Amino acid sequence: MFAIDHAATALIIKKIYPDVPITEILVSVQLIEILWVVLNFLGIEKTTTENKVKSVSDVHLEYMPFSHSVVSTAFLATCAWILFTFGFKEVNVGIAVALGICSHLVLDLISHARDIVIAPFLDSRKFGLGLYEKPAVAFVVETIYGIFCWWVYGGNTALSG
Repeated sequence: MFAIDHAATALIIKKIYPDVPITEILVSVQLIEILWVVLNFLGIEKTTTENKVKSVSDVHLEYMPFSHSVVSTAFLATCAWILFTFGFKEVNVGIAVALGICSHLVLDLISHARDIVIAPFLDSRKFGLGLYEKPAVAFVVETIYGIFCWWVYGGNTALSG
């Protein structure tokens, strides 16, 4: 999913955990993406594009087993939960942040082509439902999802403007 819909997911988490600061939730839903950018910049993970990019389907996430794998996500979410729950004694923050981290991968499994692996260094089948292979459909689905998150949160026109 695009960044805006990961951020929209933060609204649902904030609704469930109103005492958790929105900043922590927003970082949590984008943390996997932040890692992906850093790992691409360092040359550890690899993204390519077609010569002419017409839509998101022309962007290929060739190799990203560290930022976007099931095991890496579970590990990162568990570490965040442990840090906030036991380190800072903030149980709700720990749960909300762990949910935010996991939500990123769940949404990406819906939108990505088959480019998400179970674990780094494991030569396994790749997963993804391929929503982005149909950019117009993806746009509609993501717009509906964003509006749904806004509605669940109890959004009003001040939030949308």
